[in-house]
Amino acid sequence: MNEKGLNPQADSGKIDVDSLEAKEKINTYLAENLPVSEVRIAEKMDPECRVCVVIPCYGERSWVLRPLGSLAQQEGVKPEQFEAIFVINNPREKFVQDANETDEDYERRIAKQPQRFRDNKQVMKLFDSIKNGSSNGIRQEERKIVEHIRESGIKFHIIDKSTPGKELPDRDANVGGARNRGVAEAVERFLSIERNGIIAQTDADTKLSTNYVAKLIETFDNNPELVGMAGNLGFEAIKGKEGLPHEYVLQEEMRWVYKNARDDFLEREKNITEGLAPGSPVIPFSGANMASRAYESALAGGIPKIAGGEDPAFGRNVAKIGIVARIPEIITYPADRQSERTTTGHGLTRIKIRKNLSEKGGVQVEDFEMTKFNLAQRQQIERLIEEQNISIETLRPLFLLKGEQLIDDDQINVVVEYFKGLKKLPTQEEISQKRPIMKIAKAMKSQISKLCPEVSLPEAINRLLDEFLKDPLLAEKYKVAFAEYERKLREIELSGKESEKIPAGSDALRPAFIAANVMRNILENKE
Repeated sequence: MNEKGLNPQADSGKIDVDSLEAKEKINTYLAENLPVSEVRIAEKMDPECRVCVVIPCYGERSWVLRPLGSLAQQEGVKPEQFEAIFVINNPREKFVQDANETDEDYERRIAKQPQRFRDNKQVMKLFDSIKNGSSNGIRQEERKIVEHIRESGIKFHIIDKSTPGKELPDRDANVGGARNRGVAEAVERFLSIERNGIIAQTDADTKLSTNYVAKLIETFDNNPELVGMAGNLGFEAIKGKEGLPHEYVLQEEMRWVYKNARDDFLEREKNITEGLAPGSPVIPFSGANMASRAYESALAGGIPKIAGGEDPAFGRNVAKIGIVARIPEIITYPADRQSERTTTGHGLTRIKIRKNLSEKGGVQVEDFEMTKFNLAQRQQIERLIEEQNISIETLRPLFLLKGEQLIDDDQINVVVEYFKGLKKLPTQEEISQKRPIMKIAKAMKSQISKLCPEVSLPEAINRLLDEFLKDPLLAEKYKVAFAEYERKLREIELSGKESEKIPAGSDALRPAFIAANVMRNILENKE
């Protein structure tokens, strides 16, 4: 932690946003992502506005009042100090299968698309009715919250990318493209009032804590060096067919904590290997709760226009130009449900959790050895691209796993030809556009699954713990922290707070649950 309580990204150097170079980059970003042909929001930004919340929306008629309603209940701020932008987005008419997407997930997305398009029309009607005082399209059970929204004075705007003729360009018609379109307009709006305000981002099924906006303002005001932050996610259990039982939710929480601890540990190991101080962990951004300063959002290139994974990619780009941090007291509450809307993310994970539990009795995750392999492969390919040293000789060793070659030389040659001349590693969306490369990627993934099959979540946590305890310093901290965490958990359980308990029948998960949380806390706090 630094003196202001932040957990900054290592090796960040803040860019002077007032420099001529920065201003030129911001203008270039706007010219490329918000051309003059684009229809802008008619209402000007209030001069007192400090925060603009950008929310992409695709097929969310049953959920969209969660974020809007919670924004109408903000405490500690005036309505003039924040606004919301909803980007109603139709994806491309024919989905492109992601390189990492299974055939089953791809078919599920396609099957749901017509209903999502109909939902978008209904969302447009709902928002229009809220603004003009009509009851058209407002359900009986929604009238009370709609009245509260109207009375609150909250300013919210719609960017229509769903009506025929107004859609995003086909290549950008995805969740990343929708986020980026909203962010671009938010940047321009803050420029119009000459303020480097805060652009927050969340999802269309997500409630915000009542102090969400006030905490954002306080955090960025008190930490002028901070350029971006990832907040905390408090998943809200949802009843009905899209919801999940509490047992499932616990395993998903464990999966999320394990993933953060694993990634932080690998980043620490990488820094030590390279002769650096252990440094700060990677701060994983989530689209359900992330924020950044407006000008830095543009300097980072905006949101990658990809169909999933755009949020952590954006976080990595922001971290290259300034300090980013986890701010756990800034909380949002995504609906804990199943959803196929994107190729990655919480909703799709829920679908996989249900399948794992029904077929294998528990959540399955990528083997730790596989994670290390993927990370090392990506880093080495990035380095070879930067050095313009792509050849079959340099790539062949990177496709060896457990002594077996994942793809043959003919396939490696295809990859070589694709990578030659590139200036950076392509995104999954870009790979998806190249059918021969995608075919090879799927074949490689299938081979990897045979060599390193997924393991149960407790087993994955134990494997990480084995690596973690090899470090004497971490082992000593773990011994003390584990005992303290278990004591606090017992106190919570004895207090009768059901929502904080590990559900009955989950005793077998308890050690893994505690171990994952203790490792994450140690790595995040750098104690």
